[in-house]
Amino acid sequence: MTSTETILPRALLLVLPPTVIVLLCVAITTSTTVHEMASRGIHKHLGSVADQAAVSIAGEFNHVVDSATGLAANDIVINAIIDAETRENHLHLLFASLSIPGAPGARITLADYRGRPIATNGAKVEKPPLSPARTAAMVDGAITFEISAAGLTVGVPVIYGNQAEGLILVEYDRYSLPKFIQVPTDGYEISLRNNAGDILAASLPEFAGVTGGSELWVTNSQSIPAFPSLHVTVGENRAAAFAAVDRQRRFLFFVIAISFVAVVIGIGATAFLVRRPMQDAIDQVSEANRTKSLFLASMSHEIRTPMNGVLGMAGLLDDGTLSDEQRSRVKTIQSSGETLLSLLNDILDLSKIEAGKLELETIDFQVPKICDEISGLWRAQIEARGLEFECLYRANDLLPLRTDPTRIKQIVFNCISNAQKFTESGKITFRVRQKPLDDGLVETRFEIQDTGIGLDEDTRKKLFENFIQADNSITRRYGGTGLGLAISKNLAEAMGGQIGVDSTPGSGSCFWFTVVCPVGDVRNIDNAENTESIVAPGGDRMLRILIAEDNKVNQAVVRAVIERAGHRCDTVGNGLEAVAAVLRMPYDLVLMDIQMPEMDGMSATRRIRATESPVAQVPIIALTANAMKGDREQYLDAGMDEYVSKPIDPAQLFAAIRHCCGPDVSVAYQDTATGPADAPAPDPEGPDDVAGDLDALLSEMDQASS
Repeated sequence: MTSTETILPRALLLVLPPTVIVLLCVAITTSTTVHEMASRGIHKHLGSVADQAAVSIAGEFNHVVDSATGLAANDIVINAIIDAETRENHLHLLFASLSIPGAPGARITLADYRGRPIATNGAKVEKPPLSPARTAAMVDGAITFEISAAGLTVGVPVIYGNQAEGLILVEYDRYSLPKFIQVPTDGYEISLRNNAGDILAASLPEFAGVTGGSELWVTNSQSIPAFPSLHVTVGENRAAAFAAVDRQRRFLFFVIAISFVAVVIGIGATAFLVRRPMQDAIDQVSEANRTKSLFLASMSHEIRTPMNGVLGMAGLLDDGTLSDEQRSRVKTIQSSGETLLSLLNDILDLSKIEAGKLELETIDFQVPKICDEISGLWRAQIEARGLEFECLYRANDLLPLRTDPTRIKQIVFNCISNAQKFTESGKITFRVRQKPLDDGLVETRFEIQDTGIGLDEDTRKKLFENFIQADNSITRRYGGTGLGLAISKNLAEAMGGQIGVDSTPGSGSCFWFTVVCPVGDVRNIDNAENTESIVAPGGDRMLRILIAEDNKVNQAVVRAVIERAGHRCDTVGNGLEAVAAVLRMPYDLVLMDIQMPEMDGMSATRRIRATESPVAQVPIIALTANAMKGDREQYLDAGMDEYVSKPIDPAQLFAAIRHCCGPDVSVAYQDTATGPADAPAPDPEGPDDVAGDLDALLSEMDQASS
């Protein structure tokens, strides 16, 4: 026997029995699932039809009652009760033209206060007239609505002055009742019954015996609005309702049989034939992930670029010269822009989590320090809403940690923001405590407790899923995307901990999360604090700065921020112009955008670094809307010295400038009307040794423009 002839029978013997079992289980499970889903869908649809039918029937009954009430208030009817002349001369005209909406054939009778008929419209109804005593009892009561298998009776007292002097009596027989339930139901059968389950009317005789369903019908019942003692039942023929499902089940078994044959044949296929399509699928998935990453990077850049203009210009407007109303409007612009930026950051974080590329920073830090930062950032905002804010921790009992403090603050911010939105009175408490573990680890538990609306059990179970909030009404009232807690769950788990919530509806919630990490080294914390760069007022050295930015709004924002600190600045619109400007004039610093026409920022940086002149060492800071993972490293590899992402935070920008140019650089804002402080005017000709590079670059710019 050849190897193939030996392997194939063994493979069949090994694979065939479990394959048969698996396919049968799949068939049974899928068939049951399809049937259950179809059944739920049919019952849901029948419920909707029953709701429509109940509303329509209620409208018919209310129309009859309203018409009888209007007739009882008619002046001719009232006068006919007390005036024989009116009764003889005019009442027959009224009854002759009387038309009660709904099913035709109603017998309408006018009776006096003793229940004796005065006049009738003469309609023939197979329903015995009520006795005078019964009619007289209805005169002294409120509006009467009675329905039974014998028919429908509506009685409305006729009021003269403040006294009931008679009665308008409307009667339908049992043959008229089915006409009340002939509402648009797209072919569904309908029955009307009372609380005892008695059938009062049905659209089909075979359907009259249905009260809660049978082997022949799929039903759903609803009470009729304003008539709680009446119920409408809507039904669909079971065989017709599940015909499509039965066809799907038969097709499913047929497909499974074909699949079984295909499995048997596929055992003899070569590994190459199996491996090839799998590799193609993997390549497609990889390509899809690359496309997604490119889309997120593009989206980040395109949103951050205009957001830099919005937030930057709003910040420049808030210069102390505005009225209270104007300042309030500027704050609204800033708040809205920061909310949009926060949403963008959440989306980018979520994409990193889904791609498995979320990385944590590992540094040593003191827990009380970040607690104080959290308290300082949130206390004023929470107390401005009329709430109390309490921060509880024992500083001497908290050990330093070695993990990512920024991500810890991100989770705390999400939880406090959530608590603030859903708490209208009371207080929010932030609590921290620790528990030492083995192997030098410590578990730190953070709790955010509020006195808000609370959560039910179903909501708590799904709260940490993507795009989930308490319910739709809360979404409309409070806003938000439902991403913050989902991201917090992934961050907590990435730091070795867990996240959860303890809550009771109406009694507030307690969101908590834990972080498990090594104990931090105090010596590293002290060294970091000693070398930490803080952008504080001071410094008097003025710089000549080149801004390379193609967006006019962003040019204006950055220029205003730089000039307010007293520095001189020039602007260019693309990379070629930036290189030419640097070669022509000795700048102290270049702020370089990345995506620009003619030549991008990284290419311009490489061109500057490649020149054989002193200008090759000019500090260059990347000023860009690209904020995806790896962007900073990519720019530094291209020769840039620092990186600041848009929207631009002036504090971060000046921290980067001081990092590149020294701590004596001015960061104190000045009045832009007076211009920058006295700074040495650079030589307009530039150094002699860059003339050749400048001529070559100008030639390249001419070619690009042509």
